Amino acid sequence: MPVNMDTFFNPLPQSLTPVEF
Repeated sequence: MPVNMDTFFNPLPQSLTPVEF
């Protein structure tokens, strides 16, 4: 999945850890 889950669930420009399910 070429889409970053972090930016997918978090539309805001937050430098958080990527959410992995």
